[in-house]
Amino acid sequence: MALRLDPFLDERAEGKLGLIGGGGEATVFFDGANQQVIKLFAPPCKAAFGWIAEAGPGGQWQLRPGALDEALERFALFESLFSSGLEVETVGQSGDFLTLSQPFIAGGHPEASQLDSWMQAHGWTRWQPPATLDMLRHLTWRRGPHLATDVRPENALVSASDGVLRPIDFVVALVK
Repeated sequence: MALRLDPFLDERAEGKLGLIGGGGEATVFFDGANQQVIKLFAPPCKAAFGWIAEAGPGGQWQLRPGALDEALERFALFESLFSSGLEVETVGQSGDFLTLSQPFIAGGHPEASQLDSWMQAHGWTRWQPPATLDMLRHLTWRRGPHLATDVRPENALVSASDGVLRPIDFVVALVK
């Protein structure tokens, strides 16, 4: 079994999955048998199927809970931009939940300066879109027509095996 980022969470295992945690978007489990992280999106959670970043009325950027089809588009865009191994595992028969998987990465979160350097090295520049939400104003990057927000150390990992920084959970969108 791989080393977990938070080993104390092993005590909260349910069946073959161990609960890692959850945020505003998903409940996250560790599947040790397959060395994967499983993300469960199930409305009525706060973000429905995940946050959608978009320019709203008056050009102000905002986040809103996404519908299933929007979430699938966002996750496909994330994977095309960051190649994290993110895959759709299950869509509930009634469209009432979604599970995604990503390879488990033993390691730690980068320092903020390391993440900033990585983003710059990959062609991203800081961008402050007009927004009332602090996260959008201070944690957003842009590369061409693409935006990545919620770019913070907690949403990236540095692999213990090879030292490579890997984004795992940014909110991405197209700037129109």
